[in-house]
Amino acid sequence: MNKSPGFRAGRGLIFNYMETSTYKDFEKLEIRVGTIVKAEEFPDARKPAYKLWIDFGSFGTRKTSAQITQLYDLTNLVGRQVVAVTNFPPKQVGKFVSECLVLGGVGEAGQVVLLQPERSVENGLRVL
Repeated sequence: MNKSPGFRAGRGLIFNYMETSTYKDFEKLEIRVGTIVKAEEFPDARKPAYKLWIDFGSFGTRKTSAQITQLYDLTNLVGRQVVAVTNFPPKQVGKFVSECLVLGGVGEAGQVVLLQPERSVENGLRVL
């Protein structure tokens, strides 16, 4: 497959990507389902964001910051299951340390739609 940006593939679809990854690369990621147990405003963030604490069952509770303020209000986040990468190293975000990366689809206007399982599952369930 052509790796150049803007490669055209069937039915007029254009795929833009940085480089091809292998399944072996994908297997290195620990992607798990967790439940948001706490959510707070993050006024110190450069871009509007929330601080989230997510319960991953036997893998523990991890905290992260997420730029999801366009579509989500603090009042409807606690109790919501989300999908996150849990094996990235901790990242300092201002005075806050992010311990996982919540996944979401990003719209053209930059709004993030959280990825979540279509039904309730056990916290810590691995996503493949």
